[in-house]
Amino acid sequence: MTGAIARNCHGCCPAFSLSLLPYCGAFLVGGTLPLFIKLPFQWGASAVRMSLWVLGLLGWFLGGIVSYAHALC
Repeated sequence: MTGAIARNCHGCCPAFSLSLLPYCGAFLVGGTLPLFIKLPFQWGASAVRMSLWVLGLLGWFLGGIVSYAHALC
């Protein structure tokens, strides 16, 4: 919603931001779920969990940058 906030909810920015939400939310959920699920292997499990968590947060926050870039156009 950063683009919608930047443009004061003007025009198509809120609709575009909300259309990004399912994709960014999928990244966030995909990165958060492995933190709570026991992985079938022990060696390297914490590295896999942290990598997926970082990728999930990266996908979530990149959605904000894309939303803001749309607002600037």
